[in-house]
Amino acid sequence: MPGSHEGILRRPRVEARLAEATTRRLTVLNAGPGYGKTTLLTQVFEPGRAIWHTCTSVDTAVSQFAHALYEKTRLLVPGLSSEILLAIEGAGDSGRLEAVAAALAQDLSRVLTRDTVLVVDDVHEIDDSDESVGFLATLCRNAPPLLHIVAASRNQLPFPTSRLALAGEAATITEKELAFSPRRCWRACHERLWRRWRW
Repeated sequence: MPGSHEGILRRPRVEARLAEATTRRLTVLNAGPGYGKTTLLTQVFEPGRAIWHTCTSVDTAVSQFAHALYEKTRLLVPGLSSEILLAIEGAGDSGRLEAVAAALAQDLSRVLTRDTVLVVDDVHEIDDSDESVGFLATLCRNAPPLLHIVAASRNQLPFPTSRLALAGEAATITEKELAFSPRRCWRACHERLWRRWRW
């Protein structure tokens, strides 16, 4: 997990836009490598104050993905029912886990008492797994009002979000918004060089 933000260029407008994730069900951060998606996420949603999962190749096994999301959610929301975990383990890698995702969302509706952000980083790692994609899509569609999912990926999300967007429940932040303008880069370099010269 990334640590200190010292020396990292800030993007106040994009940070403010990302912070609006708590006003909707789903926020998508969509950009290629090198755009600072993870850095931006850690600046806005500090690990320990948000549920955080970074996808890897092991998450293409939906049972692994579901289990990881459950365990990391339980760290911040300890009141989750243990029956959800039993259902995950019992379903294995079958399509039944989409029903478990809906049950997880329902249980979160029961236990959440404040706005809670779930960050799912590197979603592109599960693009080739229909089952893991289905689990995440079901969780997004059924997320209770106090759960706000932020999904970051190099690719467009592998499931449709247009209905959520039309309902005002989904927004996307793109490469264009994440990129630093030449003017901003020049100003940042100038400020840093000036500080070093003064020392």
